[in-house]
Amino acid sequence: GTTQSFGPMRVDSTRMRNLWMLRLNAQGDTLWTHAHGDTLIHRGTTALCLHISGDGVIAGTRGNTPDNELLLLRFTPGGNVSWERTFDHGLSERVLQLVPLGPGAGFMGTGWTSTDTGYGTLLFRRDEQGN
Repeated sequence: GTTQSFGPMRVDSTRMRNLWMLRLNAQGDTLWTHAHGDTLIHRGTTALCLHISGDGVIAGTRGNTPDNELLLLRFTPGGNVSWERTFDHGLSERVLQLVPLGPGAGFMGTGWTSTDTGYGTLLFRRDEQGN
């Protein structure tokens, strides 16, 4: 999800929108929560997939509307960020679905991208390192 209640505080005592990750056990108890972001730019989430390795991959946005970038972030079962990647394919991008592809194969996603002239379909495949 997204939060402005947790994460780094700016000098004016406000926060940017940050990614908010949490892990629950089978009984619904919270195992951990983490806010991921900084004091300079908004981040938001739009899709999540669990990789066969146990890691999670989040897709979202990084930037200020309407000019934001596609954000991909991989995190461990303990909530530690392994990598963060951004991609800029136009004015704005939105991932609607992420799918793991299997051991060593990475993942793929679908969504949309917008430019000054209209909208387009976004279809991508990334390796396990997000490249």
